[in-house]
Amino acid sequence: MVLNPLDFEEFLWAKEKTLLFDNVKNLYLNHKMIDEEIHISLMKEFRLYMLIGGMPGVVSTYLTTNNYVLVEEAKQNILNLYRADLGKASAIIREKTSLIFESIPAQLSKPNKKFLFTEVSSNAKTRYFDSSFRYLEQAKMINVCNSTNFPTLDLKSNIDYSKKKIYFLDTGLLITLAFQNNLIIDTDTFKSILLDKIHINEGMFFENIIAQQLVANNHNLVYYYSKEEINSKKYVEVDFLIQQGRKISLVEGKSSNYKDHSSLDKVLSKFSNLLEPSYIVYSNNIRYDAKITYLPVYLVSLL
Repeated sequence: MVLNPLDFEEFLWAKEKTLLFDNVKNLYLNHKMIDEEIHISLMKEFRLYMLIGGMPGVVSTYLTTNNYVLVEEAKQNILNLYRADLGKASAIIREKTSLIFESIPAQLSKPNKKFLFTEVSSNAKTRYFDSSFRYLEQAKMINVCNSTNFPTLDLKSNIDYSKKKIYFLDTGLLITLAFQNNLIIDTDTFKSILLDKIHINEGMFFENIIAQQLVANNHNLVYYYSKEEINSKKYVEVDFLIQQGRKISLVEGKSSNYKDHSSLDKVLSKFSNLLEPSYIVYSNNIRYDAKITYLPVYLVSLL
């Protein structure tokens, strides 16, 4: 049995706020709207979950101390344990696994979050890192998302393993790893992020938390990528494709002030016979459209 970090629903169980999520779950399953005050309350809880993460020891530290500095220390201890484990890898892959591990925040901070091997080692190709990716996956440090340009009922049958995104297993740990070379998150900084007063790279953490919740609910991570002209871009990309019965659903993470979803629309049009329903995951309240459900990020665990 594989143990993943707590998803958001489990995090609320730990906080003894089960009823709050159960009520919203029932509304969603019955295709109803969510009261705005409840939505705001859940988004506050979700930002806290995103910062703390779902590692049981870290969640326990938060629940017993309510001290954000101790929470950060607990996360740093886990990261140091990960680094110690990497040091035990065979000499052939030890350096490569460490390079991948430390490069994840920088790789995810790019607008196109596709993993660039040359940013880790010059002239390196996919095969050079294969064993390192397997080691990191088996050690439950990362989630790998491979690409496809043709969604089929069996998503594994048309995968391009040369194009991949690497997500951190736990978003709380990713935030600590991303900040550790720049600052130590103290109580004031932690609360400012929690209250949405400091803009951290929303796309970077937002996409990682979606991946984390999908994996926690037994979805394989696959994204759509195709070299096609669209608007000013030379490629079409959708963050995730997930299996839902005999249909494939598109899942696209967006910030609240996004302007369009042209890539998702293009893929929906191109493969309309296979794709249904599809979701835009964002931080606003739920909204239903003919082809797309606009889903608050705290509901991703229900997909």
